[in-house]
Amino acid sequence: MTRFSSFIPLIAGSLLATPAFAELSAEEAWQIYQDANADAGEFSFESADVSRNRVTVTGAMLVLGDDLNTIVVELGTMVFAEAAGGVGLTLAPRIPLQMEFDVEGDNAEVTAAILLDGADIVLSGSAEEMVQTYSFAQMEFVIEAIEDMPEDTTFDISATLTDLSGQTTLAGTDTRAAAFTAQSESLVYDVSAISPQDGNISMDATLAGIAVEGTTNFPAGFAAMQAGTLFQNPDYALDATLSSQSLSLSAQVSDASGDGTFEVVAGPGTVAMDIANGAVAYDGGLEALEVSTVVPDLPLPVNVNLARYGYRVSMPMVPTDEVRPMAFGIDLIGLEIDDFLWNLFDPGTVLPREPADLTFLANLTGRWLVDITDPDAPMQAMMAGDSIFEVESADISNLRLSAAGSELTGKGAFTFDNNDLFTFDGMPAPDGGVDLKLVGGNGLIDKLVQMGLLPQEQAMGARMMLGLFAVPGEGEDTLTSRIDVKPDGQVLANGQRIR
Repeated sequence: MTRFSSFIPLIAGSLLATPAFAELSAEEAWQIYQDANADAGEFSFESADVSRNRVTVTGAMLVLGDDLNTIVVELGTMVFAEAAGGVGLTLAPRIPLQMEFDVEGDNAEVTAAILLDGADIVLSGSAEEMVQTYSFAQMEFVIEAIEDMPEDTTFDISATLTDLSGQTTLAGTDTRAAAFTAQSESLVYDVSAISPQDGNISMDATLAGIAVEGTTNFPAGFAAMQAGTLFQNPDYALDATLSSQSLSLSAQVSDASGDGTFEVVAGPGTVAMDIANGAVAYDGGLEALEVSTVVPDLPLPVNVNLARYGYRVSMPMVPTDEVRPMAFGIDLIGLEIDDFLWNLFDPGTVLPREPADLTFLANLTGRWLVDITDPDAPMQAMMAGDSIFEVESADISNLRLSAAGSELTGKGAFTFDNNDLFTFDGMPAPDGGVDLKLVGGNGLIDKLVQMGLLPQEQAMGARMMLGLFAVPGEGEDTLTSRIDVKPDGQVLANGQRIR
């Protein structure tokens, strides 16, 4: 998370306006717009021509950001006009952006623009509950220039939303609550760059059937804050879900080493995000994922398929005195690779080639010792030899790895003493254990020996290690193991001390 992370919703907010009153007049809408954008950033304009049912604003400009990252939104001419059902807001079809970023201590300047086609924005409701309804035939973000780009390098970079529409209901004054929905036929990314020195790259990606819904609570002026301040504010919360019906991506690279391609196709996908009480959580995944790549050193495409890819991440974003819950999880279900890849190391089809699965979930408690929303703080702490994170407990569940005719499952729990960094050579002393079960392990070793990938003497060593850490379980070729770690440095395998 960087200081720039809160800027994108700011731009959208500046385009789509702010609260309105019942039987709203154009002049009232214009005043509310000024007040709200004064909270969001530095809002200015050259003139405002006020008539009975219309306000025409010229030279409108909004400056967002902080000392390191800044976006200047040149809104230009804006027209607030009274109409049946509310006040319509007309924006310029092209809105220039001037952006300056701090990239590892270097200043980067980018010139961009937002292009609007078929815009329809209406403000209605009341000061207590404003309803904002909008639609765009097309909204396109285009990067037009990047400072210090080599003169012989050309590029095209754009992102386009087609058939975008949505509605936001906003209530409150000092602390506001919003409920929002939006949908778009597609989001298309187009990237291409041509450089005689570095080679050429092109990429196009499409998310189709996009839908967004959620709620948020925020203090007035929240968007102007830095990311760390947002997370520290108890009035800031977000609960949102983004879904898409399909994903497609195609990329081509050409340089001195040769030509390469990379293609991704996926079915439905979701991302759920929750931010509250200084913590953030993401839970999402993709169905029916297909990845294909061609690299110069391989004569045929490499194809990998996944029935499902899922992930879960939750963690605090601010340093605290008390420990906070965290979670990390992954699901790789139905992993399949081409027979071409299998045949590179198993031409005799010795190993079973059924799809592989990997699932894992770890629930932790811990705390950050530095502000990770400050990009410099973690590195400075590590360079000084200081810890940036403390973990107090870990609960491992849902561990399952199934591949090549064998399956490993397990679960366990540990606590950690962060005051003891000596017993385990710099690692907080753990106290706990893990239960493991391996089915088909000896059979897998036999097959690896048969394939010639594992010499007999190494296979014997592997079996001896299994005998040291595991005992026979119920069922054919089944081993179980209980590994206990004690805070005094002892490690036990099935009750036998091995350390």
